[in-house]
Amino acid sequence: MPIASPKIPTPVMLDTMARDKKVIGGRMRFVLVKRIGEVSVESDVPQRALEETLVAGTDLSPASALSKALSRQY
Repeated sequence: MPIASPKIPTPVMLDTMARDKKVIGGRMRFVLVKRIGEVSVESDVPQRALEETLVAGTDLSPASALSKALSRQY
């Protein structure tokens, strides 16, 4: 499973997501994991939060993820 998303511009990702089969009535639906074995389906995700999340995902790399994890331990 990938650690980081590919370097695709956020507007391109949003456009692609808007055509996904989970879009109903023009609203994106997201299946969010709450804990192991429990999920929720959400459609009221603010556009700004979605954009910020996509940008944050493209800024990750295995090295930076490891560095962040180690810095939290020490």
